[in-house]
Amino acid sequence: MSCYSCRTLVKLVLICAVTLGAILASMLLSLQPSPYPVFNQFEIAHVLSKHDAWGIGEQATHLLSSFSKKLRDLTASDSSLPSYEDPVSITASVLSAMPYFAVVYPSEGYYYFRVKDAQGEIGGNLRMNDLERGALGYGYYRRNSSGAPADEAKSGYLTAADGIKIKQIATGTWWVKFGESWTIIFTPRVDREGNPPLREEEEIVSWLRDESGIAFYLVFDRHTPSFFYVLDEAHPVADVFEPTESLLIGRRTKFALFQEETPRRKILVGVDQENINSNSYFDGPFDQIPAYLPLREQALLAYPYLQLGGLDEFGYLCLNRLLRVAIAPYEKYAGESALLENIAQCKKMAKNARELRHCITFDPKQGYHRESSAFNAKGELKKSTPTVCEHRYLATTMN
Repeated sequence: MSCYSCRTLVKLVLICAVTLGAILASMLLSLQPSPYPVFNQFEIAHVLSKHDAWGIGEQATHLLSSFSKKLRDLTASDSSLPSYEDPVSITASVLSAMPYFAVVYPSEGYYYFRVKDAQGEIGGNLRMNDLERGALGYGYYRRNSSGAPADEAKSGYLTAADGIKIKQIATGTWWVKFGESWTIIFTPRVDREGNPPLREEEEIVSWLRDESGIAFYLVFDRHTPSFFYVLDEAHPVADVFEPTESLLIGRRTKFALFQEETPRRKILVGVDQENINSNSYFDGPFDQIPAYLPLREQALLAYPYLQLGGLDEFGYLCLNRLLRVAIAPYEKYAGESALLENIAQCKKMAKNARELRHCITFDPKQGYHRESSAFNAKGELKKSTPTVCEHRYLATTMN
């Protein structure tokens, strides 16, 4: 056979291989997904795609993850229902249905899911923050008809003692195996450009992506002192915000934004109370602050009452290491009228734009210290120093 004929044969084989691969990929992607478990990863990807709110890299990882999920569905063999009282059963059920290549979008590192047992729907998450310490966290609760918690939540960690195997294969990428199921966990690093404009004495604490798919910047103002969230507008936003009187309301999320003119930026001022009550993906960004972000110094300034019980360096309470300070400087609203009334009152009282921003994003916890005789007018403890403690990594102490 001539060299020409060999080259032609190789080309034909490659064309056939690519064609068959394309046909297989098309068949896999056209398969209907199994109804449960449901993964927030794909809900976020859907809205990011709809609003063109992601880059080429995220689109490529989504395509790979979607393909791997179809492969998982084809090869899944265990159809038994998990047991609510057995965290190992729940975790195994989720891992056995996850894509072979799973993408964690929310910035706190939680992979959200919904599964079913014999009694109904269970909502929860797998926590990837301690994979480098050899632990996979879990948390879940039974959902009622509105999606709100209907039973005591369960949480904890699985480690090598429980039979889980964890290995880092690249930066932000982990191989996790439990029983016969394995998956690759990918936590994408998002490099953002175009920070929001800031006033003097304001500083960006962190960029974050909410489980709704909306991206914000958490900003700290040392002049006030206080936190607030600014919408990331440097890239397409995964919602349509419709103008009302003095506000912009998200059509999908119902997040309420206030447009500041100087500097020009959109501030989060309200989260729908119904979404908070139902613990939906639109309950606000307070729970998506990166888990190991240093917060103590700023949090103690914004919330002086926390000096009594104390915080560790990442903002977790010294008195209860399971709880972290909730940074929620926005109103929980049941109707737009209450929000508008609050803004109108703030406009009357504020002497300048900074005071107006502080007023419309005031978190009641900022004033808790005023109810205690232990503090002076400046929010300082009269007779002692603030309590501090070192962070205790629960993944290595709970089990």
